[in-house]
Amino acid sequence: MVSFTPESKKNEKNIAKSATNWLNNKKILKSILNENDWKVRLFLVEKTHDENILKAIAKKDSNRDVRISAVKKLIDEDALKNIAKKDSDWKVRLDAVKKIIDETILADIAENNSDWKVRRAAVKKISDEEILISIAKNNTDSKVRCSAAKKIKDDNILIFLAKNHHDIDLRMVATEKLNDKNILADIAKNDVDWKIRLRAVEKLTDKNLLTDISKKDNNQEVRLAASKK
Repeated sequence: MVSFTPESKKNEKNIAKSATNWLNNKKILKSILNENDWKVRLFLVEKTHDENILKAIAKKDSNRDVRISAVKKLIDEDALKNIAKKDSDWKVRLDAVKKIIDETILADIAENNSDWKVRRAAVKKISDEEILISIAKNNTDSKVRCSAAKKIKDDNILIFLAKNHHDIDLRMVATEKLNDKNILADIAKNDVDWKIRLRAVEKLTDKNLLTDISKKDNNQEVRLAASKK
């Protein structure tokens, strides 16, 4: 939200007066987009709860902060979905996503939005395990895949991701969530990436296995970590 600067405070009364005059006439309020001063438009948005007016402003206003203010007050999921998909500014799309409840809509945004920050925000609101698994496996962005993986509870899926996915960051997230000592031992001994082996070693407690790894692993940091446990 934009706050008035000290330099502009002397104009607040004039802005408030102008905005109040608009508010006194609902028909004039619907023409808010014709008001040249974005601060007046912002003030108007903060004072109105008319869903149709908010939708129009959120969709059409030229100022990002005015659109964001309108989005934060919107309830209509279809309008929010449209904004989350089509607004030219990712910050407006992000605030729209934060208001959406329907996980089907969120899943679509998580898979298809042009900005990874918006896709990740959608993932954070999804609880459906099947949707999260699909995103973790298939999304084109590593950060989004990792956000989904962090919410997955199915150990079999986590094992699959830890052992088989091409994304090392995702495999790291999955490994960190695993508690099965046999699976962790297998990863610690056999994973091709030393950072993944290191994370698995840090979760192991079997002294004999750790001693073996401290002698045989081809990476010094992995050997050192195993020897210290």
